[in-house]
Amino acid sequence: MDVYELINSKRNEINALAKRFGAKNIRIIGSVARHEAHDKSGIDLLVEFAPAVSLHSHAAFQRELTSYVVRLTLHLYID
Repeated sequence: MDVYELINSKRNEINALAKRFGAKNIRIIGSVARHEAHDKSGIDLLVEFAPAVSLHSHAAFQRELTSYVVRLTLHLYID
């Protein structure tokens, strides 16, 4: 399973997290979306926020999502 498939398999969990912070329409972009990612590739996501969502909520979502994705993908690079 590559990074794209792993993240995509957790779509429901990621969308639930996004909803808590007013984020929606999350899309995987870049090398991960093209299935060309390697161990030094970043995971690029395009995220839409409702107009009234604060910058604080943007940052909090980024922090929470980053933490979740790191835990999710860590084993792919350790083995």
